[in-house]
Amino acid sequence: MLVFAVGCGGDKTVIEFSGDSSERSEPFEISNKKTQLRIHVREEDGQGGEESVKFDVFVVPEGETIKDKSDPDVTEHEPESKTITIHKTPGTYILDVRSNNAEWTVSIIEAPNND
Repeated sequence: MLVFAVGCGGDKTVIEFSGDSSERSEPFEISNKKTQLRIHVREEDGQGGEESVKFDVFVVPEGETIKDKSDPDVTEHEPESKTITIHKTPGTYILDVRSNNAEWTVSIIEAPNND
């Protein structure tokens, strides 16, 4: 599921992207450097046992692939919810999510640009 949303007066949700397998988002714009990546990763329903969660998120400039980028912006091997700051120059990006055994939601959040 892909959602574009705008908040009122404060932080802006640029994109919210959910799934349960490896997927790539539609392109989206990052307009300032005050950008956060929020993730929520949970074990896929009915799973458990030996297989662990595998989850990587790459925030990649449009037109590039993860082969052009050495490390993911986020890696998780167990259920997790967190928000991290990412340092990206303004431009057009895609989310490339690599996932196994997980349901996930990824959001890109921007603070107002008051620079």
